[in-house]
Amino acid sequence: MSASRTVEALLTRLRSPKNVRSPLVFWTVLVLVFMATFIISSFPLRLYTPTVGFQLRQHRQLPKPRPVSPVVTPAGSSVIEGTYHRVVVVGDLHGDLDRLRSVLRAAQVLDEVTDSWRDGCTDILVQLGDVVDRGPDAPALLQLLHRLRTEAAKAGGQVVTLSGHHEMLALMGSTSDIHPSLLEGSSGSLGFRHLYGVGGRYGRMLVEDNLAAVLIGDVVYVHGGLTATYAAYGMEQLNNELWYQGLMAASLSKHVFHSPDSPLRDRSIVAAAMQSNCGPLDEALRALSKKEGITVGAMVVGHSVMEKGKVGSWCNGRLVSADVGLSRYIEGGGYEAYVTVDPYVAPEKGKRARKTVSTASRIHAHYPLGSGVRVPSNT
Repeated sequence: MSASRTVEALLTRLRSPKNVRSPLVFWTVLVLVFMATFIISSFPLRLYTPTVGFQLRQHRQLPKPRPVSPVVTPAGSSVIEGTYHRVVVVGDLHGDLDRLRSVLRAAQVLDEVTDSWRDGCTDILVQLGDVVDRGPDAPALLQLLHRLRTEAAKAGGQVVTLSGHHEMLALMGSTSDIHPSLLEGSSGSLGFRHLYGVGGRYGRMLVEDNLAAVLIGDVVYVHGGLTATYAAYGMEQLNNELWYQGLMAASLSKHVFHSPDSPLRDRSIVAAAMQSNCGPLDEALRALSKKEGITVGAMVVGHSVMEKGKVGSWCNGRLVSADVGLSRYIEGGGYEAYVTVDPYVAPEKGKRARKTVSTASRIHAHYPLGSGVRVPSNT
């Protein structure tokens, strides 16, 4: 018997002369039915998945910017200052452990023999997100990056991992872009959702290790792009309240970062720059500069795959894309490249102050195998 017929039969029975004498029974059952319907439709997506398509369109409204965020994320500081050798930036990994190892060795961050953070290395490593999808190596990648955080801190360096939109999808339980062998190793879709959900073994890493964006010196790093709307919040509220507190909400599917212009998904800034329109970038950098009290000179992003494995650069070097298609598990992938950013030096004041080196001139692209050279594909 169908569900509709079952409900109809129940209501008919309740309306029978025998039960009409007790209207309390009828109304009690009716209220319980409505309550059950409401509870099921409001279930967190990580536990209840059939309404993915509907709930994705129901993301929450952005709150108003505030001076200080009352929430603190365990992933670390949203603004990094102090002494460091350089920033090493690695783009989207898409489940390819070998590419990460190869790039970090080439950048002299990873020890050639032990796969540990190199002794004496005071670099800051920034990984731009999109780790868990496409390829099969998500568990090993997350464990390696998690371990390097501790090792880097002991050596005087630092590891910063950012969330991409595929990390958000994994936290929600989506398996649409997950490698078959990873699903099999996770005991299927339900096992994957258990491991990568907010409370799961790897889900906790995605929540507790990742930031949405980070400001190091005068350069902001983000997976997709930081529009002026989000830049106006400043780094602290962006990470602590919008990102982290949103992950703790009852329904993860309603996270504000599902919006197409969110830091995890935005492509509008890169798209505009590719058409020689630097207006959106300039607007975002001005908004962030005003909020943080420092002149932010450049933005480094991932998410938008560049052609032929070359690091993208627009607007006189103030916008850089480090997503060169590292992973062999994406179509046309298998290139190796990384970006380095020389340390920020605050401008001197006074008539005898030396000329400040521009932000763009401190950003460099590196191609360990040579520009445009690919390794064999695993797709």
